[in-house]
Amino acid sequence: MKFYLRGFFLLLSLNLLLCIVESNAQIKKSAHFLGMNPGISIKPFYESGELDMNIIPLVYQTKLYQKFDMRFISILNFGFRKDGNRIINYGMELALPYIFGQRSEKLQLSQGFYLAPVISLLRYNELKTFNTSVLIEPGIIFRVEEKASIIVGLQLGAGYYNLQELNKKWQNQIGLKIILGNWF
Repeated sequence: MKFYLRGFFLLLSLNLLLCIVESNAQIKKSAHFLGMNPGISIKPFYESGELDMNIIPLVYQTKLYQKFDMRFISILNFGFRKDGNRIINYGMELALPYIFGQRSEKLQLSQGFYLAPVISLLRYNELKTFNTSVLIEPGIIFRVEEKASIIVGLQLGAGYYNLQELNKKWQNQIGLKIILGNWF
């Protein structure tokens, strides 16, 4: 558990430091994206009819390098369960989209196709365990207005669940990302 927390905070600190250094070194102003990523998840080990809903699906994305962005998504999942509804887990997701399209010259907004490695870290309250997911996400960023965008991605990968009742700790994962937001 301590290893996950240390690793999480080290990764977060390094990424924030890179953002600060990069943003100060750029000649052109970088764009920042704030959005929402409504999501529902159903794990293979859930009982029929059980699901989780992210109730604080905030998204922040910014330019990291010329063709790379960095995206954070907050996760606070509310679980709908037969034995009572409650907060199930919390954590974050970090993605590093490589943008294949050109950024708009005026505002440096990301647009077009992208491919991103993704890592997701979740802490399960009642089970007192962590879940780590490693994914790849191909997708596209649509500009719908001058500063509004829709990001659509398909996540493919695996999640490690440290649960005693599972024979197989690594579980395949597939998910659809739909993010709505604005650049500023």
